[in-house]
Amino acid sequence: MQLFNRIPNENELSLNHEISEELIKQLYLPFSSEQEANTFWQTCSTYLIAITTKHDIELVKQVLSTQFRAYLKETLNNPEFVEKLNDELSIYLLVTQDSGGGIYVLISETNKAHFISSL
Repeated sequence: MQLFNRIPNENELSLNHEISEELIKQLYLPFSSEQEANTFWQTCSTYLIAITTKHDIELVKQVLSTQFRAYLKETLNNPEFVEKLNDELSIYLLVTQDSGGGIYVLISETNKAHFISSL
């Protein structure tokens, strides 16, 4: 599991180069510049969580608060935006604040089903 409160750079992500590149592109997409995106993430409590293994699901349950886990489940059940990054991984977004801040969840369809059922 990786949790960021800012847009990570490619080297920080535990993903292959192509997926990291596409993910970062999606995170910058709503903004006119990288500076605008980074400022928004700093001021509007926006998070990215990457759940890439079944072990990550157990870690989420151990480490993250009940409220944050509820937001994660809501993000996966009722996203406002979903983008498939490849055959396996998708990025889900739920806006949780009036300011536009929210939660991005990167997860595979297999892990998504397991994650939702385990919460």
